[in-house]
Order: sequence, then C-alpha cells, then structure tokens
Amino acid sequence: MMELTLGAPAKVNLSLRIVGRKANGYHELDMLMAPTDLCDTVKIRITKHGGADIRVTCSDQRMQGSNNIAYKAAAAILQYTGRRISGTDININIEKSIPVGAGLGGGSADAAAVIVGLNKLLDLKLSKGQLIEIGHGIGSDVPFCIEAVLNENNESSCDSGSSVADKGFVARVGGTGEQIHDISMKKFKALFVNPGFEVNTGSVYKKYDELGLVGSSSDVVDKMEKALTNNEIFSLDEYFINDLTIPAFHAYPRLEAARDEIIKTGSKTNMEDPVHMVGSGSTFMIFLNESMEKERAPFSIEETLSVCDDYRFTVIPVVVG
Repeated sequence: MMELTLGAPAKVNLSLRIVGRKANGYHELDMLMAPTDLCDTVKIRITKHGGADIRVTCSDQRMQGSNNIAYKAAAAILQYTGRRISGTDININIEKSIPVGAGLGGGSADAAAVIVGLNKLLDLKLSKGQLIEIGHGIGSDVPFCIEAVLNENNESSCDSGSSVADKGFVARVGGTGEQIHDISMKKFKALFVNPGFEVNTGSVYKKYDELGLVGSSSDVVDKMEKALTNNEIFSLDEYFINDLTIPAFHAYPRLEAARDEIIKTGSKTNMEDPVHMVGSGSTFMIFLNESMEKERAPFSIEETLSVCDDYRFTVIPVVVG
C-alpha cells in the first residue's frame, strides 16, 4: 500500500478582470490569484489486489464518488498517461475545511492535489507543465491550484527543480486559466467572511453575459501587481477589482444584502475597511492591518455577526500568499 497526504489551499482572487468570451463559451480572464493557508486535506491511498476502482470519500456527504471533481482529476491523469490500474484501487479521502460554493476554489484545489499526488505515487514523472495541461481540461482554476499545491507541499521539484519563493507568491493568470506567471510577494493577513449559502459560478458568468457588461481596464490589474511586487499591501483596497461582483449581486440578491450586513457590522466594531467579494462569491474578504489585529477586530466582527438571524456567517482569519 502506498499513501500520500497533501494540503489543498484555498485561492483568492485579488483581481478578476473579464477580457472577453471565446467561441466555445469560455471567458478569457486576467487575474491576480494567491493561495491561502486555509486548506482541505486530501489523502490518496493506492492498494493492490483491488478491482481497478477510483473511490472518493468526502467529509461533505454530498460529494462522494464520481460526483466529486477529484474523481474526474484521477480519471483525467490516468487517461492522459494511458496508465491502467488493473488489480489496483485508488482511494481518495477529502477532509473539507474550505467552504463549498464560496468562490475559494475548494473543488479545484482538491482536484489539483489528486493530480499532483498521483503523479508522485504512480511515479508518472510528469512535468509541471503537463500537470497544468491536465488540470486545465478539468477547470479554469485547477492550473493555478496545481501551482499552489506544489508550493504548499514543497513538490515543485517535479519540474526541473524550479520552486516558488517561500515568502509567498501571487500569480498573474490569463487565458482561460492556463497562462500562469508567478510573482514573489510578502504574505499578508485577511479575513474571509462567508454568509452560509452557496453560489453557482456558472450562474454568475451567465448573468454577466445577460447584463452585457464590459470588463475593467487592464491598468487596474497592472497597478495591483505593482503594489504586490513592492509590498504596498494596503494599496490592495484601492486596486482590488472583481468583474463578477455586479452579476453575482444580480443573480443572488441575498449576496449583496450579506455584504451590506458585513459593512454595517464593521461600522459597529470600528472596522470600516472595504469588503470585497472573492471570485464568484459567496465569500467576502477584508484586508487586515496591524492596528486592526491589535484591536481584536476579527473577534469583534465574528461575535457581532453571530447574532444575525438572516445568515449563518463564518469568519475565517487567513494568511494570503
């Protein structure tokens, strides 16, 4: 029996700009994405004398077996390599910490961990570029999540010895997720605030098209990249953009109401910093500075939101990068 346990980090979009739409319906993007220290745990076990099965279990009972994107990831890497697993079972167990339907890429992170893990366990010797190619066929966030999983678990050596800087990284991501350029950055702290309900990413993109919206200027993403490169951490509020915010609020009116509730709570706890939606929602993010941490703002906002009857808010402190 061979076994490997990997951390699968949640991602955060610090910039999300929609460039256009391809003929196949996929949207071309210009994003700045960073990993966080909020991770699912993915355990992969290879057992001999099995029935050539891929088995996926998950702490979220809704996502067992072939319904889980991790199953698709395992099938995809086997198909890519032409590897047969006759007489062998692949057992994947996922312990969820990343909220589902939250815009944090939890499913994509799990899929990335499976691709990275099977490459190692089955000794496939695929390069990082090949892993990203496989991941891109599964979902647009999976390529970046592969980069994040490699960094989290110090497995970047599978690609000619290159590694991501230990002090943290952000990536400029283009195309439909497959174009990735890493940028070294200083890690920083933030709060995730999840309102306790899920958002469907496809519905948000569909609403974007229905509304006939036009993406933000690339200049804003360029300024964010410069701020991150120069460690101008609290310029992030000024340069943060997310072209999915408006369509998400149209598709899910409760989401905008939840954002307003967080803002109202912030004013009550002396934390009047901007509240940003992450990805396609439903999670929101607040950048933290040292004075906010000293004033125990994360605990104050969590305590105040806990008495809100309309939502089941969860507040998660994270390190970004």
